[in-house]
Amino acid sequence: MSNTDNYWTRRRNRRTFLRGAGLSVAGAAAFAAVGCGDDDDDDTSPTAAPGGTTPQATSASGTAAATAAITPTGKLVVDVSGGSSINDFNPLMWTNGGLTVYRDSIADPLIGIDKKDNAFAYYNALAEKWDRPADGLQVTFNLRKEAKFNDGSALSSEDVKFSLDFVKTDPAKHARKSEWIKVYDHTETPDPYTAIVKLKQPYPLLTSFNFMFPIVSKAQFEKVGFDAFSASAPVAAGPFKFVSGTKSENVTLTAVQGHYRKTPYIKDLVIKGTAEESTRLAQVETGETDICYMNPANKDLVKGFGGTVKTTDNDTSFWLVFMDGYIGKTDSPTNNPKVREAMSKAINRKDITAKLLNGGANPAASFGNPAVAGYAKIDVDAYNIEEAKKMLEAAGFPNGFDIDFTVTAPVQEYVNVLVADWKKIGVNVNLKAIDSGAWLAMVNGKKTAGMYIEPTGANYVDPAQWGLFVLSDGSFSYLKDTQLDSLMNGIITGTDEEARKKNWDQIQRKIAADRIYTTLWTSSTHFAVGKRVKEWDPAPGIGYISRLEHAKV
Repeated sequence: MSNTDNYWTRRRNRRTFLRGAGLSVAGAAAFAAVGCGDDDDDDTSPTAAPGGTTPQATSASGTAAATAAITPTGKLVVDVSGGSSINDFNPLMWTNGGLTVYRDSIADPLIGIDKKDNAFAYYNALAEKWDRPADGLQVTFNLRKEAKFNDGSALSSEDVKFSLDFVKTDPAKHARKSEWIKVYDHTETPDPYTAIVKLKQPYPLLTSFNFMFPIVSKAQFEKVGFDAFSASAPVAAGPFKFVSGTKSENVTLTAVQGHYRKTPYIKDLVIKGTAEESTRLAQVETGETDICYMNPANKDLVKGFGGTVKTTDNDTSFWLVFMDGYIGKTDSPTNNPKVREAMSKAINRKDITAKLLNGGANPAASFGNPAVAGYAKIDVDAYNIEEAKKMLEAAGFPNGFDIDFTVTAPVQEYVNVLVADWKKIGVNVNLKAIDSGAWLAMVNGKKTAGMYIEPTGANYVDPAQWGLFVLSDGSFSYLKDTQLDSLMNGIITGTDEEARKKNWDQIQRKIAADRIYTTLWTSSTHFAVGKRVKEWDPAPGIGYISRLEHAKV
């Protein structure tokens, strides 16, 4: 199959834009490996293109010849919400959404995703073309001869091999590492501009989600070593290059003049993290920050000080995670599915999304993404306090119980509503508000008792991406279910599109029935843009701050 075939055809024409919901830290994309969404009620749905198993790719969004005349000027400051998420400067050490803005600025993948009209589209980045045979067991990438690393050095197939090999190694921390170890065999380099990736099993995400595999400089890595490369000397092939940074605080990049794809308009790019939304928005108002994530409830505030609100057309899913069963807390009441159902019925999703979230979210029961093929339409639990009480009593808890609930600070108003409604049915919540860095450590550690809220979706264009949350060994999974493992592995390695859609439907329905993940709602991502920014648009369906090489100040 060639790169003109389309793996999933995703309908991106929307009648309306779903306004976002806000996480316990606004800008959920900063904390989850997050996709595309749809709030339409029409019966048009994504379909697989006939005979295709690879994503459609266009040519690179620019060339060095076309962009060399650009002289980068000015500085752009973006805030990714949680400074602690900027925890590594090696683009391959990708563990959270906060790193995505940095990764996509300093490093290019083989196949990229960018804005095209009112949708997103694939384009050939470092690979000028690529091919995958019908069995899906290898992908051949033909590299651009004009592409160079951002220190001016040559890029070759050996760098592709080195980067893909690295993700499997012990030092590597990567959201897809466990999957990659299972499916990746090796990469052959018959010449400097050809990389043939050999797979143990088909792995559609290698092409449909390739931007999670940026290419870094093997020569630089071997010259300075792992520690220095990750701390202060990364070299990759993105439109910006590293200047300086302090982990868990900020990083400064500068434009690459004559970049093969797109010379940035701005000269200096600063990426930082501020947990409190009020502080972020105040800094946008004063011009200290130019772009940040925001809660849609603050739209009038931003417009009032002369800012602009940008929105990506995607659905980020929010769900409640019950963790006790996974960590072996055998005496937990929430190990009983009827208890989880009762707590779900005590959630007033309709009022929360309409009022507290300013109409910026829709109640949901499936934790999937409505724009991805195979999305399951499942009835949402109706809010019914009396029925929830009776269910708890029938489950053996007539007097309720106590449970820990860990959220990020500052606590969002809807969290207090959840706690108050659960109290009505006898569930007494010990609310623990922690900073974003501690929250990330908790999620990655997978040892905290009780429950928390997980957001995800904002660049999920393929159901295989939910393996992180479904597989027993998934990086962010609190599930241990052999049936789900089998179904998800069928998606990850499958090439039959109808079978993959069927598996995805079954996964969503089983998870909804079990309620270990209790879905709350879906939303979009909102960005506050300051007055200094003359031009910038995010990529539709990609709920991160992106495309900064196109920004003008």
